[in-house]
Amino acid sequence: AQPTTPPDHTYTSDSTPTFNWSRLASDDGANTKYVIQVSTTPLFTTVTVTNSSTANYGDAPSFTTPTALADGSYYYWRVQAENQHGTGPWGPIYELGIDTSPPGAFSLTGPADGTDPGTKTPEFTWTQAAD
Repeated sequence: AQPTTPPDHTYTSDSTPTFNWSRLASDDGANTKYVIQVSTTPLFTTVTVTNSSTANYGDAPSFTTPTALADGSYYYWRVQAENQHGTGPWGPIYELGIDTSPPGAFSLTGPADGTDPGTKTPEFTWTQAAD
């Protein structure tokens, strides 16, 4: 099964995101079950969430995490399909960052306040914001 959203290597401010994937062409909406795993490691050595369910025909297969994922953490997710003929391979692994807090303040360090940089294309510098 192919992950669709959230896109690979993105961030979300939703700590209970919904994961979506494409339905297999052979899925009749009754006999194909999808297994999703969400992990803190791309090797899935520790699995945070595992869910197995059948998507109704016409519905996009999806799963919403029942408990909040940790702010500032990265998660990896993958999906596989099962039917009466067996279990398919795991699909591609997607990465998702959870960031529920806004960035902190930053300070402009150059050019100095009230000065003329002497150019129409000044270079601006600033301190790094937290988060």
